[in-house]
Amino acid sequence: MNASDHPDNPTQLTNEIMAFCAVAKFQSFSQAAQFLNIGQPTVTDRVHRLELVMGTALFNRSRRPVQLTPTGVRLSTQALPVFDSFSVLARRITRNEIKETVRVGATSGLVDYLLPDVLRRFRDEYSDAEVHLRSQTITEVVDSVRRREADIGILPSELTMTGLDFVPLVKYPWKLIAPIGHPVLQSEKPSIRELSEWPIIVPRQSVSRVAWITLFERMQSLALQPEVLRLEVVQSASIKKYVRAGLGISFIPAYALESADHQLLGSRGMDHEFEHETIGYIRPTEFESASLVERFTEVLRSPAGYRSGFIPISS
Repeated sequence: MNASDHPDNPTQLTNEIMAFCAVAKFQSFSQAAQFLNIGQPTVTDRVHRLELVMGTALFNRSRRPVQLTPTGVRLSTQALPVFDSFSVLARRITRNEIKETVRVGATSGLVDYLLPDVLRRFRDEYSDAEVHLRSQTITEVVDSVRRREADIGILPSELTMTGLDFVPLVKYPWKLIAPIGHPVLQSEKPSIRELSEWPIIVPRQSVSRVAWITLFERMQSLALQPEVLRLEVVQSASIKKYVRAGLGISFIPAYALESADHQLLGSRGMDHEFEHETIGYIRPTEFESASLVERFTEVLRSPAGYRSGFIPISS
């Protein structure tokens, strides 16, 4: 038996499935044949072969237009989206519309606050390029780069990982946020002990951020046990809402504190307690990047155009 004849070979039924999808889409064997640019007997034969494989009829041919059987409906639900995507791709190929693409994974905060300016600058220089951007958790970003599902991943803190290189981009400080008029804001430089007197809103994945690790290590060393409200959110926007609601104080990257926030929240710098963290991108150590990916990282590495809250590495 040849590999192409093996029943598990995914190409074995491709033509049959395409014929089925075309008939299901147009509810007509003749229109399906026109769409696929083949003869109607060929379409009929391919659908018949698929029905033999599945052991049941997929169409009720006695009705006009032809109707799907219950099994046909179930199959079309899974197959038609793929068929439509394939059709769009085929049209783009014939029209020479396939563009170079860079695939980027990034955490939600960086998608919201860092990448809009970066993408604007990139599109200004490379208007024909496409960028596929995915908002992910830190773990998902790392996994997508490892699996080659993303060309690069952008992270809010430096990580050391086997098989991946971390390239630093910019640094950022942390800000304490609290409701306006909150007693903790009376101090220009709140101490760890002062912070521990109030409920602290802690986001998901805080264990991977240096500032949060530092905070809890110092509280533990001082035998402090603050009330903690843990949230299954990672977005700074969500944390700000909970702080405004009076549920506690919290900490966010300085770049996530926007001018409009100062009307609703009080803030203090935390440089006296937390070191600046480093934003950077990861890529496989042994991987030959496409030219478009290199051009995208060049724009990333350029300090021009970053909004306030980001600090160039050289500073």
